[in-house]
Amino acid sequence: MEKRLGTSALLLGAAISALTLIALPTLAIGQGRTRVILTDQGPREVAITPFMADETSENTRVLVDGNRVVYKSLVKVCRDSEGRMRREEHRINAQGALEDPPTIIYIDDPVAGVFCSLSPQTHTARKVPREHAIDFSSRHTSNRQQPEAWKGADGREYRSEPLGPLEIEGFNTEGVRITEVIPAGAQGNEQPLEIVTEQWVSPELHITLLRKHDDPFSGETLSRVTNIRLEEPPPDLFQVPADYAIEEARPPARDPQAKPANE
Repeated sequence: MEKRLGTSALLLGAAISALTLIALPTLAIGQGRTRVILTDQGPREVAITPFMADETSENTRVLVDGNRVVYKSLVKVCRDSEGRMRREEHRINAQGALEDPPTIIYIDDPVAGVFCSLSPQTHTARKVPREHAIDFSSRHTSNRQQPEAWKGADGREYRSEPLGPLEIEGFNTEGVRITEVIPAGAQGNEQPLEIVTEQWVSPELHITLLRKHDDPFSGETLSRVTNIRLEEPPPDLFQVPADYAIEEARPPARDPQAKPANE
């Protein structure tokens, strides 16, 4: 998210995404003009619909004195017919204006098998193999039906309930609510804490069009996808600009004591 609200907001966004990945496990692998998603019936290949859209987010935190801290951001998101995705994150200032340059840009390229994070401020890019990157596109797949209740290895409890259909931006969506319960004492809390995430996913686009996240630590966050255009994005959006310095991360060193997977 951003700096100071920058650094703290960025960590906040990462924490929210991590919670989503824990509560809503999904899988999306780009394969040419189709992708494989994980459903209750197993892996299923679906067509990739190219699009361009805006994702607005508003995070509200209420302080102990009743004061409210509101953070707003906009992400320009797009996907081409090969499954490449780009997220360009912008701050929205106190006057409601979009700030440039973007705070950060992510490019997920399943065709080349790489994930890039670009810093427009420093004109640098970090490129890593996709298997070593956090999959931000997991938020943009389909709702996979969860059991009504389950328990994590850390003792946290989860409840899932369907929210039914909802038309958003002219697209049909299906909603689900995931409630995560942190037991008393797990983080110094005297009483159990609940983190609630609701999201509505378009079966046609395989992206989340509306997401509500209520967290006692980070506050309430509302994210909505708008201005959806079903068109092919310009190819250069998925390339690192020529004037950027590229750092290619090395794969993790292999443990010499480890045996090959087929042994």
